Amino acid sequence: MRVAATMPSADASCVTEKQATRNVTFETVNTMPIRPLNADTGLPCNRDVQVSDFMGSQQCEQLVSLCRTCNQDQQMDTVCTEISKHFQYATLSRRWGTSEPSLRDIEGQDIYTMPMTTGIAKLQAFYSAAGEWGYLWAWGNTSLLHGQTRRKKQQDQCSHADAPGATHSHYHPD
Repeated sequence: MRVAATMPSADASCVTEKQATRNVTFETVNTMPIRPLNADTGLPCNRDVQVSDFMGSQQCEQLVSLCRTCNQDQQMDTVCTEISKHFQYATLSRRWGTSEPSLRDIEGQDIYTMPMTTGIAKLQAFYSAAGEWGYLWAWGNTSLLHGQTRRKKQQDQCSHADAPGATHSHYHPD
């Protein structure tokens, strides 16, 4: 079965369910902040890892299978809706303190097992809460940025505040 691609940047030709799913996944991930943290694993993930993990997941296989039971009009709606749900993320907006970790500090490390500092504790509490709230992805605005000026960090924070998938619930650690 084939699905008509209706995404703005997709080719107008028909593609398979798996290709349509991959295309929508790329489009969705490209709207997210760079290197969100996977709240389950505690690891920051780049876009390639996010796409690869989703495309190899049981959830993706179930989605492709579900699409085969839908009529052509429902297929892209189903794909877009389910992928959008999977990639929703929580955002932590906070003050940049002196002990805040940079991307270099946490790259490739599980945030939950890192040595405790004030900045790490703040991130651990947020990412843990995001996971408890049902979000697989979370982004702490300035913690995962590297080599930027404070002004650029603030601009980036503002630009992601209204990004698709961003959650505006407020988290206040005790």
